[in-house]
Amino acid sequence: MSIDMNNIQRGIRDVNFTDIDTTERTLSSPLETEEQVKARTFESLKITALANCRLLYGSERMKFYDIVLGMDEDEKTFCVALVCSREGESKILRTMASDCPLKAIRGMVVRLQKDCFPLLMQFGAGVQTRGQLGYTNELTGKWIFEGSDNSYKPDGAVDDTHSLPAPGPPGPRRRGFDSYTPRGTPRDTRHGPKRAREDVNRMDHEDNPNDLQYGEP
Repeated sequence: MSIDMNNIQRGIRDVNFTDIDTTERTLSSPLETEEQVKARTFESLKITALANCRLLYGSERMKFYDIVLGMDEDEKTFCVALVCSREGESKILRTMASDCPLKAIRGMVVRLQKDCFPLLMQFGAGVQTRGQLGYTNELTGKWIFEGSDNSYKPDGAVDDTHSLPAPGPPGPRRRGFDSYTPRGTPRDTRHGPKRAREDVNRMDHEDNPNDLQYGEP
C-alpha cells in the first residue's frame, strides 16, 4: 500500500500534536480526588481506543468491543485487553501491559491510532468500509491492510450518510423492525416483515389501548 507523503504533509501542516499526559491532570473540581481523575482519564482513553478499533475490525450488527483491565495480586503489573464479543463468544484481540493502567491503555491507544493513520490517509473522506480491514502481523506488531474489497466510495457528497445501509427494509415505517436473527433461533420464532408490521402497529397505539384489536391474529 503506497502513501503519497506530499498529501500527508499538506493534511497535517496545521495540526498540533500534544502528547497525552498520564501522570498529572487538572482537577475539574476541588472535590475530585486523584483516583477519580485517573479513572476519568482511563475512560477517555478507552473511548478513543474503541472508536479506532471499530474502523479496523468492523462495526457489524451484534459485534461488540470493550476494554478489559486486569492486574496481579500485588497490584504492580496491569494489563489492558481489547476484546470483541459476538454470539456468546469473546476473543482477545490485543493486549498491553505496564506498571500503570494509564500507561497500558495509552500504549494501546497509540498503537491503534498508528494502525488507523495509513488507512485514513489512503481512504480520505467519503469512503465507506465494511467488516474487518486487516490483521496485526505477529512478527512486526503492525497492521496489515487486506480490506481493499471491503471499501468503496459512493457517488455524492463525501459527508452524505444516506449511502449507509438502513436497519430494515426500505419504506417510511421502519420503527421497531430488526432483521437480525441470532444463530440457533428456532424457525417458528423468526419474525418476518409481516410480524414486524403488526408489532409496529401495536407500538403506534400504545397511548390508546382501546384501539388494539387483541382478537385479531
